[in-house]
Amino acid sequence: MAVVTLCRPTTALFPLVLPLVLPWSWPRRRQVGVCLVYGLAMGTVIAPWTYHNWHQHHRFIPVTIGMVTLWVGSPKVYHLTQQHRSHLDVWANELNPARNGGHDPTTIDGDAYFRRRALQSIRAEPGVYVIYALKKAGYLWFGNPAIEWGYGDLYDWQALRQWYPYSLIQLLHMFLTRQLALVAGVALVFLALRGRLRPLLPLVVVCAYFTLVYMFLWADTRYSDPLHPLLATMVMTAGQEGYAWFGRRHPGAAVP
Repeated sequence: MAVVTLCRPTTALFPLVLPLVLPWSWPRRRQVGVCLVYGLAMGTVIAPWTYHNWHQHHRFIPVTIGMVTLWVGSPKVYHLTQQHRSHLDVWANELNPARNGGHDPTTIDGDAYFRRRALQSIRAEPGVYVIYALKKAGYLWFGNPAIEWGYGDLYDWQALRQWYPYSLIQLLHMFLTRQLALVAGVALVFLALRGRLRPLLPLVVVCAYFTLVYMFLWADTRYSDPLHPLLATMVMTAGQEGYAWFGRRHPGAAVP
């Protein structure tokens, strides 16, 4: 996890949710010990890079710069997307050093500049930020209209064909993949009603953690793709439970 965090800092706070994914039957002392070891191991692996940043740039940068993810998830950019400005258009203009006064978002100073602007925007419009954050929870799992769906309806096939000039089979595959989170949600409800949800709670916690992180930053479906195996596990577990339930209600229909 430390190596992953060096590549993408969104996993940096994962040790905080680790207690929720550990076996509940473990003694509290063992849980605390495991969490401390986990956190210290991550810190030990990350520390050399943090020192490198301090030695090289004389600034405390634990992992890497945020690449303006806070700014693109701020009310400022939300208003731009509501004007049908695409994410690529924002990068080509507002984030282009040749057009924004020389602020390069790929540099430390540029990242700090856009972080300050993001915080100013959030403080100025906290209500808009909350609304945008709630929308980003959906963007993470079903697609961000500013970059993925061309501001068209997810179910408007003609608009999608214009935005994505792919074959019908490939579009159908994309569509079904984007529904996996919805199917997994239905599966979790079914398992909860059957009293079988508890074994899957660690998977739910992991998905909830990343959803919350990206709600505060920038969200699109490529960030949820690594979580699809967890969703598939939920769906398959519900399918197995449904098959067993159907077999008990209809013994003659069950396959040996």
